[in-house]
Amino acid sequence: RICIYTDTTTDLLIDVAAYFPNEQALVPLAAPGRALDTRRPGGQTIDGQHAATGPLPATTITEITIAGRAGIPTTAASASLNITAVNPTGNGYITIYPCGQPRPNASNLNFTTGQTIANNTITRLGTNGRICIYTDTTTDLLIDVAAHLVAPQG
Repeated sequence: RICIYTDTTTDLLIDVAAYFPNEQALVPLAAPGRALDTRRPGGQTIDGQHAATGPLPATTITEITIAGRAGIPTTAASASLNITAVNPTGNGYITIYPCGQPRPNASNLNFTTGQTIANNTITRLGTNGRICIYTDTTTDLLIDVAAHLVAPQG
């Protein structure tokens, strides 16, 4: 059970992204690592990949590798990501999901024109340790990796 408080009447959606079968399943990194920074000029990542590539165009899917980068082992099942939209050109959303799977009908981050806003998500890693990013509005995007989840045994 969770408790939800709101100080005004509102419609509410809750999307469940993950659960932890035990306290050893989540492995925090010593420090977060930036895996994507599209800002141009100046975008930097932990290893130079996916840096300063320019805003993600509207209604596109971008694939990036997470496994094997920023302290995430190649065997990781999922990763904890902090995603930040920077200066979107309109109201919109971003959906992060495992590559090789259908895009879910749920967003991980919603934003308004010109807003810089972040959210955390736990995402299963897809084909070759990659995640797919769908954005319905052109925006710069940052993705920081904070932890990985160990695949359940048995």
